[in-house]
Amino acid sequence: MTFQRIVDNRLADNIDLEKVYDEIRMRDAENHPLAYINYGKFRIEFKRASLRRNFIEADVRIYVKKQKDSGCSGPSR
Repeated sequence: MTFQRIVDNRLADNIDLEKVYDEIRMRDAENHPLAYINYGKFRIEFKRASLRRNFIEADVRIYVKKQKDSGCSGPSR
């Protein structure tokens, strides 16, 4: 079995609810960058997700990205 290393933890915008849950859960480990979305000048990170009937509950961290960064500028875990 071969595993591919995840190089970008950004959540895609064209996936279903179960896939979003899986993506958050796979990245929710110590010493691993969290799943995130960029929303304007904000970065929104997700952890501790639970899949319910028709929604996901998760802990969320929102912070302002640095202007020079197109990616992450937030605090570490």
